[in-house]
Amino acid sequence: MELHRLSDLYWKSAPNLFFLSAMLAIVTGGCYAGLVPFVMYAIDTAAPLRSEVAGERYSYFHSPTDELASWFLVACVAIIVIKALSAGLSMYVSQRAVASHRLHLYGRVQRLSTLDLERIGLARVQAILSVDLPQIALGAANLPIIWVSSVTVLGTLTYLIQLDLRIFSVVLGCLLLVTLTYQLPMLLAMRFFRRVRASQEALQQSVVALVRGAKQLKLNARKAQDFYHHDLADHEAAALGNRAKGDSIMLLAQCYGEMGSFLVIGLILFQLRYTFQLGHAELFGIIVAVLYLTGPTHSVMTSVSAVLAGRIAVGRVSAFYSELAHEASGDERIADNWRSLHVQDLHFSYTGDQQDFSVRDVSLRFERGQVSFIVGGNGSGKSTLSKCLSLHYMPTRGSISFDAQDVHAANLQAARQHISVVYSDYFLFPRLLRDGAPANDELIQRYLVDLELDAKVQLTPTGFSTTDLSDGQRRRLALLVLLLEDRDICIFDEWAADQDPRFKDIFYASILADLKRRGKIVIVISHDDRYFQFADQLITMENGQVKSVHPAGPAGPALSQAA
Repeated sequence: MELHRLSDLYWKSAPNLFFLSAMLAIVTGGCYAGLVPFVMYAIDTAAPLRSEVAGERYSYFHSPTDELASWFLVACVAIIVIKALSAGLSMYVSQRAVASHRLHLYGRVQRLSTLDLERIGLARVQAILSVDLPQIALGAANLPIIWVSSVTVLGTLTYLIQLDLRIFSVVLGCLLLVTLTYQLPMLLAMRFFRRVRASQEALQQSVVALVRGAKQLKLNARKAQDFYHHDLADHEAAALGNRAKGDSIMLLAQCYGEMGSFLVIGLILFQLRYTFQLGHAELFGIIVAVLYLTGPTHSVMTSVSAVLAGRIAVGRVSAFYSELAHEASGDERIADNWRSLHVQDLHFSYTGDQQDFSVRDVSLRFERGQVSFIVGGNGSGKSTLSKCLSLHYMPTRGSISFDAQDVHAANLQAARQHISVVYSDYFLFPRLLRDGAPANDELIQRYLVDLELDAKVQLTPTGFSTTDLSDGQRRRLALLVLLLEDRDICIFDEWAADQDPRFKDIFYASILADLKRRGKIVIVISHDDRYFQFADQLITMENGQVKSVHPAGPAGPALSQAA
């Protein structure tokens, strides 16, 4: 559900409810407009009765105009009910539409390729969800207000035609002039609001950096001050300054819009009454009608600002969607009896923040029941290669295959279901996600004990009791999740880096051996040369290429597991 116009938020999520809300808004506006001639008719009806009712005691429902009084009360109650229903329905539809659009956005983000998601970044997604979508909802919620007020204005202008066509022409011209001159400063205000939105997006990125980079900032006071002033305070000041300018211009325009009807009344009172030789009764009816226009015209003008801001947000959301390319998918399956993973002449390149980087000319073979270590210096391409092997990055040239079955768009999703990975930035979900297989509580508890997490983490009906753990403990819990998934290919990116020596021994000597014994393909990114003996093959990376592939020694005892 992509948005191109503000009204798309309604039309594409609940068109029937939207149509009903619009019809109710039009009926409400018509009822509002009908009050003016009704009031004037009541005044004209009561005027000849003044001498007849002198000295009598009357109440609201006991008077010469008691029938009109009853109908007036019914009209007012009807307007209250219909307007409340229209506004409530509009609010419900807008909130439902925003929720639906959020879900659509979640799905689009979920279907992005890993490379595109890394390029877009968390801050932009957060800004769309927390800034733009609420602004769109607010703008869309103001559309029925504009419809009600516009119908009221049209109805009142129709009444003016019946009173005096010349006055109607003048009032219409003045309203058009006020509306036009009102829009000019509003357009200028929108320019400042666009700058505010850009500053908010930059600020979102800085807030993410503030939290994720807190440890580094605490160790360097000058860098912390530089970050505070240039990445936080400057963006806040820019947003504040532009918002103040935009708000000031918008408030000035709104005040001008509010007085527009009174300027027209002044023109009628002090010039047109003489020019057109208007009688007292006719002048009174015209003044009442123009005064009545003050409320709806003001509502239109104030709502227009929210609508314009919503249109800006729609533009940003549309631009964001234009950058989202769906990752190719299909329903072709991977054969169940495959024995090895082949990498043939793999080449992958991307453009980072600082420079281009590529992994190239990689040809490797990984067998079931084999432990492979990928080693090399920083920037050698180990992690990039691991993301290619996990199928998060698709090669720009070459192939990855399960036996002789190449991985391509049609079977990419099926191929990924054979792989589990614990990356260095692995995210622990707050609950234990289910993949369709029944949970083995006994096995989970055994793993918690084996990984010495049972004193910190308990198994609850929704998953784990906490993920608020040290880095080493979080990686152990991530390892537990990988073991529960029981996939054919297990990839570990520097898993043991945050573990104490004892747990490093357990990981390399026991856990890897257990996975090997169970026929898994095990791929480990590591710097721990003391444990290279536990690898069946040692792959050395340098400058994005495989420098060498060497065999290594036997592995040790297995991790205990439940029956």
